[in-house]
Order: sequence, then C-alpha cells, then structure tokens
Amino acid sequence: MSTLAARFAALAHIRAAEVAIVDAESERRWTYRELAIGMRAVVAALTERGCAPGMRVATLGSSAVHFLIGELGVLASGCVRVPLDPSLTLREQRAQLLDAGAFAILHEPQERERAGALCAITLDVTEIESVLAPAEFPARVDPQALASLNYTGGTTGVPKAVMLTHAA
Repeated sequence: MSTLAARFAALAHIRAAEVAIVDAESERRWTYRELAIGMRAVVAALTERGCAPGMRVATLGSSAVHFLIGELGVLASGCVRVPLDPSLTLREQRAQLLDAGAFAILHEPQERERAGALCAITLDVTEIESVLAPAEFPARVDPQALASLNYTGGTTGVPKAVMLTHAA
C-alpha cells in the first residue's frame, strides 16, 4: 500500500476512536477510523471506474472535510493526484488535464458542471461515502512512485507540473 495508506491503516487500528479532524463549519469530529473508511470508499469508487495505481486523477474543490478525504483516498489508491485550482478558467484547467493525462476528476458538488465539462469520468466526493462499502487499500505502492502533479506558474507563464512522490 502507499505510504499514506499504510500510515492511516496503522492509525485507524491504533487510534481508531480518537479525533483526527474537526470540521470548522459543522464542528463534526472525524475519527481516524472514519477517515480510513472514507479513504477506502474513494479507493473502491476509483477502482470500480477502472482506475489503477499510477493513473492520474484530477481533484477540483475546496478545503471541506469530504474533499480532503477524497484527496487522501486518491493518494491512498496509488493514483497520481492532479489538483486543479478552482480559480483557473475552464481552458486553463483543460490544458492541465491534457498535460497530466488525467483519467477522472474527483470534485465537490458545486463543481459538478465544470467537472463534467472537463472529463467524462467524474466522482462527487459527497456521494462516494454513502454509496460504496469500504474496500481494502490496494497492494503496496512504491514510496518513490509519483503521487501528485502540482501545477505552478513559471516565469514563462505556462504552468508546469511539480512532481511529488508518495514518500514526500
């Protein structure tokens, strides 16, 4: 399993009932077990759609807890996370998706229309947890394997992807 998935699996076992995250808006408390279950649901949703470790999955959303769990699930699956800046134009986001070779987009509900305009395979983070039963994390992912492509503006004005590994 990926470095991230291994850490969460251990924490979910050792500190299952301890609070890992508190949602600032709703004040809901998420335990390590709940985070791990949510991450596994994302892994299952990606796998069900044909996504495998190493494939690129774009993410489009904010800092809401469901979206954080979705992004952690993408990393735990061994897929390569490609975060899209919501403030970019559709054309700019499309260029990044094409450059990255993204297979799917994980998004928040308010980004549904934009995600559909960008990619044929979309996953709403708020629907994953309630629909799918938890699955196991995938087989071990090499910590040195690519985990995330983070696009950044360069001096040329054309965004370039910064490559991060699972170990990072």
